[in-house]
Amino acid sequence: MSGSIHANGGYPQSCVVTCGGSGSGGAIRLVANRIEGSGSLSASSSGGGQGRIRLEALFVPSSLNVNPLHTASVPLTTGLANAGLIRITNVAGQVVPTPPGGNTNSPDVVFTAAGNITISLATTNIPAGTSLTVRVTAAGQAISVQSTPTDASGNATATATVPAGVGTIQAFATYVPAL
Repeated sequence: MSGSIHANGGYPQSCVVTCGGSGSGGAIRLVANRIEGSGSLSASSSGGGQGRIRLEALFVPSSLNVNPLHTASVPLTTGLANAGLIRITNVAGQVVPTPPGGNTNSPDVVFTAAGNITISLATTNIPAGTSLTVRVTAAGQAISVQSTPTDASGNATATATVPAGVGTIQAFATYVPAL
């Protein structure tokens, strides 16, 4: 995040007979895997009550400018105790660290040549036989491929033809969760 989000209360308008008070600050809630950058979040007021800011992410650095102070937690998973999880474990023969950093300025895996790569995936709580979609974004392209169906241990692989350069790899699945 490099910009700003404001949910500030309003100022009272000039009036002839009676005036209303200042409005209270609003609310901001951001939910993501990572919330980072040097942007600003504001839910303040000129005279009314302060607003509320809640950040839900697995990674939130302290470089954001936030007013008032915010609450932070990992993303809420109420009712998702058995939610599926997909982890990219290996890309082009290179082991992906756990947890992955997910930062293109210091990539988890580097491959310099364009061509076919194999992506290994491990799943939890996703039914065996589910094909995963793997999306590679690099050099201004978005490439989507289907994996092999997950085996009884939850593993699958996908092969994608990628351009050289910095990019990202994501994996997702569509399935009916077990109740």
